[in-house]
Amino acid sequence: EEFKLLAIELIDDAIDAPSPPSSRYGIVTICIGLDLCDIAEPNQRAYASKHGYDYLYLSRSIDGIPPKMLKYLVLTWAMARGYDWLLMLDADALITNPTIMLEDLV
Repeated sequence: EEFKLLAIELIDDAIDAPSPPSSRYGIVTICIGLDLCDIAEPNQRAYASKHGYDYLYLSRSIDGIPPKMLKYLVLTWAMARGYDWLLMLDADALITNPTIMLEDLV
């Protein structure tokens, strides 16, 4: 419970995400200060939009939080918002077959 409250406090104002959630599915990506963010983010966002999924994108660091810890905070934050399914994509992941839907995989 304490970790969830910390996640809400730290992530709420830092993440680009719909409020309130508009889908049962969320695609989560953290990409901070990498050139490939300019390639991966539009690709992932387009896939999410095509299928009506929410895209949750964190593009800045949070003071005092190690980058490896951000993943757990963002996922905890998203779960607290009520998503049924979350797909965590690495910053260098590209969707190469946008016809495959998450519903087909879960």
